[in-house]
Amino acid sequence: MEALLKPLLDAKRPFVFYKKSDSDKLFSLIQNDSKHYTTNTFLESGFIVSPFDTSHRKNLLFPLSKCNYQVYDLSGVEKIARSHTTVPISSNDEQSYSELVRETVEYIQVGKANKIVLSRVLEHPFNDLNVGALFENLIQSYPNAFVNIWYHPQVGLWLGATPERLLYLKGDEFYTMSLAGTQTFTDSITWRPKEIEEQKWVTDFIVDQLLPLVEDLTISKPKTIQSGHLAHIQTDIKAQIASAFGIKDLLRVLHPTPAVCGTPRNTARDFIVENEGYDRLYYTGYLGELNMASETNLFVNLRCLQLFDSYAKIYVGGGITKDSNPLEEWEETENKAKILRQFF
Repeated sequence: MEALLKPLLDAKRPFVFYKKSDSDKLFSLIQNDSKHYTTNTFLESGFIVSPFDTSHRKNLLFPLSKCNYQVYDLSGVEKIARSHTTVPISSNDEQSYSELVRETVEYIQVGKANKIVLSRVLEHPFNDLNVGALFENLIQSYPNAFVNIWYHPQVGLWLGATPERLLYLKGDEFYTMSLAGTQTFTDSITWRPKEIEEQKWVTDFIVDQLLPLVEDLTISKPKTIQSGHLAHIQTDIKAQIASAFGIKDLLRVLHPTPAVCGTPRNTARDFIVENEGYDRLYYTGYLGELNMASETNLFVNLRCLQLFDSYAKIYVGGGITKDSNPLEEWEETENKAKILRQFF
């Protein structure tokens, strides 16, 4: 993989490589120029990357018409041996993050919001990183995730392995999921009332937003799903999109979901932008195939990192409610960061 990626990075050539869940295929789009393409209509074909805050930053489109598109077979690729090192918990940002959690809990307790998703970014130094090996390790560690690496000289180099689908659309058949709650995966998991309530808020929000746009809506019962070392609560939502609507309408009502923002959405988003203290950029945005082979397959950009010459920025977060404990919330972000740190 390094033999594919390094020449592209050296030439500052925009590209994306990605693997779908439960697939032995690797897909790539390598752009023929260095222009930053974007879309307002969502009618183009290609790979799209959207920021969290779409009001202040444009999406990034790798147009199929401007790219070389290739598919690789991964079934015969030999697995890379990697040591699982234990990463010590740091406390560099604990005081400031815990204080922000306390302020957020107070904001929620006076009735201004039900849930607000806070996040933080950590810098992890490294030496002589093999980007290709890092990407391959993510693929092998997260077979059920949407694993991706993408680069644009105007945006930077990002990697991720996200378990959360934002939407899948083929013809008028539509699918999405409600995903929330995080624990280390074990054979017997007990979900706390806080986590069950959080996940229900996400489900209720998605359903309420979709009702004016879809027909024949069906909602599954919540279930526990595994993603790497973590477990989440998931509800599957299926429907048929009404003929008067399209992808742009679905994205307008779905993004950002309460799983990455909060409820009410506008209140939570404003609080995040004003108080979180940094720009999320493309973390908790969405990315994936747009109108490729008559399908749109988009995922929430979670469990991701941004690479620089000598360090990585790792993005982590969690949902805050009236019952949140600052120490527990800090530890949850540290545990999520450990998962990505172990790949360096």
